[in-house]
Amino acid sequence: MADIPCIGAVVFDDQGRLLLVQRANPPAQGSWSLPGGRQEPGETAEQGVVREVREETGLTVRVEREVGTVVRRAPSGDDYVIRDFVWCVGMTQWWPRTMQPTHAFSPFRNLPTCRRVRV
Repeated sequence: MADIPCIGAVVFDDQGRLLLVQRANPPAQGSWSLPGGRQEPGETAEQGVVREVREETGLTVRVEREVGTVVRRAPSGDDYVIRDFVWCVGMTQWWPRTMQPTHAFSPFRNLPTCRRVRV
């Protein structure tokens, strides 16, 4: 088994809403999650977060700080090691809407009740 380095973005807007994206690809296709994905060879985790958010939403962000790490089992049996970073949206740059995947800022009250699970 191998560790697969991944990154995630915890992005809040100026109203305190959390940015979520609808996953386009397996293994979580169709589900809502934080923007993120695999860290590419040669890039830092911080560079990967900026790239993933831009690719998935069109937002240009900058990393404020790392907030945690999650390890999840990949379908291959390897482990996704996901480092999460936070940023609060102030000034942003947008791509044309036709280039953006499905994404939305959601108030916490609209998120389903979470339960602790072992991953």
